[in-house]
Amino acid sequence: MNDVVSYLTSSEFYGTLIILALYLFINHMVTRAYEKFVRERLKQTNSRMAEISQLLYNLLRGSLLVVTIITILHANGIKTATLAAFLSILSAVIGLALQDMLRDVVNGMHLSQDNYFDIGDTITYGNRTGVVVSMTSRTVKILDIYSGDTHIIANRLIDDVTRRSRQVDIDLGLSYEEDYEKINRVLTDTCVHIAEVDGIDNCIYKGISDYCDYCIKYKIRFFCPPEAMPELRRSALRIIQKDLAEAKITIPYPQMDIHNKS
Repeated sequence: MNDVVSYLTSSEFYGTLIILALYLFINHMVTRAYEKFVRERLKQTNSRMAEISQLLYNLLRGSLLVVTIITILHANGIKTATLAAFLSILSAVIGLALQDMLRDVVNGMHLSQDNYFDIGDTITYGNRTGVVVSMTSRTVKILDIYSGDTHIIANRLIDDVTRRSRQVDIDLGLSYEEDYEKINRVLTDTCVHIAEVDGIDNCIYKGISDYCDYCIKYKIRFFCPPEAMPELRRSALRIIQKDLAEAKITIPYPQMDIHNKS
């Protein structure tokens, strides 16, 4: 009993109370600042940054608690050197075990801050093109516009991404023997037909784009939502084939002539 009374009247006890009061004050101020200035705003604008901010907030509070505990132990005469060494080793082990996750989080922060892309954008990563349907602090989920598959990509692996535009080009190879003026008339009318397809905003006939070994290439360009490109491109090709057939314009293909000298 005397030991308890002695401790309650000692400087160590009052020092502990001061440390606890300081911890509670700092923790309260950090929480208020997070609630007022960070969480609500980020929830309305950027879900990924909100998740990352929540993670950093929890790490900050955890670190503050650990520092407080070590400080209280030291203030009460308990040796903390061994504990500090143990925590350092434990932190190193945890860091190695979670390095991939930490790289995901860090790269996720870069993706958000630099505004690489957002939910709803159509992107190409490697040989995959899809609509971004989900973004977290660790992964990006895209819905493939060609296969319908869902791809989940770790943030640490995202280093080269292309955000797709609304532009679709079709290079149409036609024979050198065809009448150039006739082709221009037919393809100009074809662009009008393509522009009438639901989902296509506009279609433009651009003219000759290249001269190849066995054909002249003519470019047709239309604009549509990136996620609808595969289906709308097929619709445009059907219209092109129909109009060329009606105009009796053939699409050439490589042929080989064999001469028998016997």
